[in-house]
Order: sequence, then structure tokens, then C-alpha cells
Amino acid sequence: MRYKAIIFDCFGTLVAEVGTIWFAQLSAEQIRQIRDRYLDPSDKGDVSEEELFIGMGQIAAMAPGKIRDEWIRLAQVNDGIASIVEQLSKHYKLAILSDSPAPFFHEVIENSKLQSFFSEIFVSAEARITKAELGAYERALKKLGVPAEETIMTDDDPANIERARLVGITGFVFEGSEKLKGDLAGAGIELG
Repeated sequence: MRYKAIIFDCFGTLVAEVGTIWFAQLSAEQIRQIRDRYLDPSDKGDVSEEELFIGMGQIAAMAPGKIRDEWIRLAQVNDGIASIVEQLSKHYKLAILSDSPAPFFHEVIENSKLQSFFSEIFVSAEARITKAELGAYERALKKLGVPAEETIMTDDDPANIERARLVGITGFVFEGSEKLKGDLAGAGIELG
């Protein structure tokens, strides 16, 4: 068996990309302010989740609790992904590598009922490093105890896949469950 581990992104891969959906109601300037002042720093653990939603509420003129509730509601498991994860977990070490504020992430992953399939979970706010840095991938590999050349990663952001490839991980851009099945089959990984 060539591959021993598969790393999944969370938002946009395992569950819906919440921010993109929710930001559709805001102006480009509001989105920029939220990303620069609150979202990116909260992913790194520099801004607490509470500060994130309060700041978002101030910029969007909405109640912080309402925003968080909407984000939780929007974080629905992507079609077909649960069965893929369940099947893969029988033969491979699975991990999640996610840029997210920690309490929000943990609630989403618990609600998704996917948590038990993953042997390792890496949340940027807890690790204080995001997927924009190669060190995030190196840390994940070290914790998994699997060399890069025996690891696959899937993420909806092509830039993250490119960074994973820079450290030697085989990467596939997630564009839906059916495409992922094809990508995995092309790498010699059969489901079922």
C-alpha cells in the first residue's frame, strides 16, 4: 500500500464553506474588514472566537450570537463525503487540517458526526499556524507519523494543495465527492 494517510480540509471539503455563503450578503469592503481585522487573526489564534463574532457583528450591523448561529447552521456536511470518510477510515489514518477558530470548529465537527473517523485533528487557532505556512503541513505529518510521500491531502483551496505538494504530499483540489472518488481511484485508493 503506497499511501497510509489522508488529510482533509474541513470547510469547503467536509462541510460547506460557511464564510463564502454568509459573506454573499455583505459589501466587498465589509468582507475585507472582517477578513483583515477578525477572521484571519482568529484563524491564527490571535483573536478569540468571541472577539471574532462581536467584530463581525459591528461591521455587519448584526447580533454576534445570530451570526454564530447562522454559521453553525450553514456548516452542513457535503453530499457523499460521510460515506467516503467512513470507508477510508477502515484502511488509512485520516486527519483534518483546518483554518478555524477552535470552539466553532469543534462544534461543527461534533455536529457533523465525522469526528470519530479521524485519528488526528489540527485546528489553526490551537496550533497558532495556518495552512498559509508550510509548517502547518509539516506538523500534521509529524503528528501523523507518516512520511509526506505516503500522504494525500484534499482541500477546496488550490493554494493549500500547492503548499501541501511543496512538502511532498500528493494533493487533490476538492470539487465534490464524485471527483474526489475519481482522484483517489487514480492514486490507487479504492473505496468499498
